[in-house]
Amino acid sequence: MKRFVSLMLTVMMVVGCLTACGGNTENPSSNVPNDEGSSNSTEKMVVGVVMMSASDTMMEMQTYLETVVGPLFNMEFIFSEVIGDAGAMTTFIENAKASGAQGIINTLSNQCEQAADTCENLGLWCISNTSTYYETVADLSHHVGVIGASPAANGDAFASAMHAALEGTEIKGVLVLSGAACFGAVSQIEATVAMLETVSELYGTTYSEEISKLATTNATIDVETGNDVKVSIHPGVPKGADYASAVSSLLQTGEYDVVCSAFDAYGAISIAIDEVEKNLGMNIKVISQMAVNDTALANLKAIDSTGDNCINAGVTAGNTTACAVAALLLRNAFDGHSDVLRPEGKAYQLVTAPLAISSAEDMEKLMQVPVSYMTEDELKSLVVSFNPDCTMADFEKVLESLTTENILAKFN
Repeated sequence: MKRFVSLMLTVMMVVGCLTACGGNTENPSSNVPNDEGSSNSTEKMVVGVVMMSASDTMMEMQTYLETVVGPLFNMEFIFSEVIGDAGAMTTFIENAKASGAQGIINTLSNQCEQAADTCENLGLWCISNTSTYYETVADLSHHVGVIGASPAANGDAFASAMHAALEGTEIKGVLVLSGAACFGAVSQIEATVAMLETVSELYGTTYSEEISKLATTNATIDVETGNDVKVSIHPGVPKGADYASAVSSLLQTGEYDVVCSAFDAYGAISIAIDEVEKNLGMNIKVISQMAVNDTALANLKAIDSTGDNCINAGVTAGNTTACAVAALLLRNAFDGHSDVLRPEGKAYQLVTAPLAISSAEDMEKLMQVPVSYMTEDELKSLVVSFNPDCTMADFEKVLESLTTENILAKFN
């Protein structure tokens, strides 16, 4: 499903030219069809999406924006290739603008400020999928805000998943994959902190350095634990075969029988884990962030060479929920309702709450509901053209309601 940005930008340029040739006359065929009981009719909006990875969770988000949000709200999305630095991100944003985009969703969490500055200069509405609020760009007129996993809730979810997978189990060592924590991704920092704290709770490890400092290391390190349990932290996210190779080399030492990942890493490292389990005759417990999809369910159900589940527990990141809400915020801004989105004249911060997944049964239940965990009516209630009384309090209320219990009850 990976979309190559160069092809998409070419297509968008053609569309842009055709639109320009048609002048400013509104094209009724490009408007959202009137729903029963709604007078909504909105101008088509094009949004560029900066993609930080090609993980299952990101692909899930892409599909949802294209197939649900787009048709509902007359929006079209241009997705970048995987971007990992400010230069590539800026180039994509500039090209998206040239291709007709009016807004940007940035998922590169450590580049919120650069994205906001670039979009301000280009006159593009911008929102970043991050848990960090940056005062330095809060006053920019086109910076709608930020939305990301509640750091505290993300940590709690990882702690819960680890307890479910490891309670009562003796272990030799834990390999912590801290993901983008080294880049300042607050939710992944909190996840890494929670992992280290939970290992301490379960196995009595003590750390000679502050856990918050350990969590943001930008190099692979062995952590002093005060006992025989080995703990190592490996930062970064996959951008090719090198990542899986590095993880494989660590696992081949036979010192780790637990892998905890702050991001959706299993697809990149599953072969390495399987090879080590077979070659060394050892079981490796896996706790990871994951998407809610068939692949994740299959991994939770699958049995490895040792007779254990391939993935023992996980945490849903809420990327789809966050990016769906981000798209609605941009839709409102483009429609002229920035006063609703920025009630104090500054960028707004919203948070999502990740969910712990302790079994395949949990996953199967969540797979029966939309991946945003929101109904179409809830989505429409957050767009001013459908709900003139919409405020940011409505966004907060909907997001706060998205607990596992409420989600399953709502769709049953």
